[in-house]
Amino acid sequence: MSAFVLSVDSCQLLLVCIGNVPTDKFLLPTKEFKEFDDTKAGVKGLVDAGIVSIPKMFIRPAEEFVEELNSSQTNTEVLIIDLSNIQDSSQRKQIVDEVRFASEEWGFFQVINHGIPLTVLDDMIDGVRMFNEQDLELKKEWYSRDVTEKVRFNSNFDLYASQTADWRDTLTFSFVDSDPDPNEMPAACRKSTLEYVKYLRKLGETLFELLSEALGLQADHLGSMGCAKGFSIVCHYYPACPQPELTLGARRHTDAGILTLLLQNEISGLQVLHEGQWFDVPPSRGALVVNIGDLLQLISNDKFNSVEHRLLANHTGPRSNVSGHLPRGPWLRLAHTLAKTRQPPVLALQQQLDLHSHHARTFNRPKEDLVSVKPTQNQFVVPVIDFGNIENRSDEVILGVKKMAGKVGFFQVVNHGVPQRVLDKMSVVARRFHELPSEVKKGY
Repeated sequence: MSAFVLSVDSCQLLLVCIGNVPTDKFLLPTKEFKEFDDTKAGVKGLVDAGIVSIPKMFIRPAEEFVEELNSSQTNTEVLIIDLSNIQDSSQRKQIVDEVRFASEEWGFFQVINHGIPLTVLDDMIDGVRMFNEQDLELKKEWYSRDVTEKVRFNSNFDLYASQTADWRDTLTFSFVDSDPDPNEMPAACRKSTLEYVKYLRKLGETLFELLSEALGLQADHLGSMGCAKGFSIVCHYYPACPQPELTLGARRHTDAGILTLLLQNEISGLQVLHEGQWFDVPPSRGALVVNIGDLLQLISNDKFNSVEHRLLANHTGPRSNVSGHLPRGPWLRLAHTLAKTRQPPVLALQQQLDLHSHHARTFNRPKEDLVSVKPTQNQFVVPVIDFGNIENRSDEVILGVKKMAGKVGFFQVVNHGVPQRVLDKMSVVARRFHELPSEVKKGY
């Protein structure tokens, strides 16, 4: 159950949303998950060991296979937007129109002639491959689940909060508050990453100008909000899979931030959910895939669309991609933490148990309160007021609010104009924040 108090002056409106919390978010780590994590070798370690069948921890839930029987997959070409001649006023208007259409209808588009040389893109992909294919002992030096580390390598950031694991390993660079020290970056991909980031920053600024104009705002609007400040580079490596039909490279999800820029190698696998169908997004050499994040959907008042997407596992490999998550500015730090922070639930549970044993008496009610409480089986139903068609029913609605506010002090509202998906996301965000490690929450 999640509760939200909306306070206006001295009046309070309490909305209580009751729902089933997915139990898979509270799973204790199994022996299989822990043993896999302790190897620090990731998915590639399994492939190097010569497995012919994937471990059970990677097999998708049965209900996902049933669901896919009722959906279809279609090969299409997500809109490709040419950014050349962007400073020409007539060309720019066409580009802005294309960005608006793609952001509203698909939540995804690709950009070409974006200013990043092919050699820089190729070197970035090669750097990811070289890091993952170097000697295991060198790679282990970067293995960590500490989200405060500016550079960290692991497999499945949410390993201990998931029913199943995805078929991938990940190297993350954080450019949130400051850039990582080049001397503290892996030698295998240090130079290529720093060069790629230099160009990515400039492209990010350009895209936020176009998105601002697509919303009918001044070109610098999103930039002035801090949307071009700070980001992270997430490098995924997907080894060839012996049973790709049983697992995924990345399960279906939306991106929590503002904007994601994706660089892919030549191996396909990305799919976007559109009108109930999964559409393939095949790689296009030199192109970058851009997708709208949850926060940009909220900022745009749902004008832009953050859509679910996933990545299929593949018999061939390795597949590599590099996600630039923009932005990671100070006011979006919380969104980054909620989306990326995970801690083995057993540790979070132990923290709460320790806290409870230390402070238990603080929360004990006074004895006189307990004596005065009389058990009852009566159930009070909070009145519901329908705000639908309020323009033509204002007198009726006002009378209902007046009556309930004076007589009961509590009421619920329906047909209030807040989309269900917004309510659901707010509930999830509230729960995720309160489930964060205590040290992370202390920062707020």
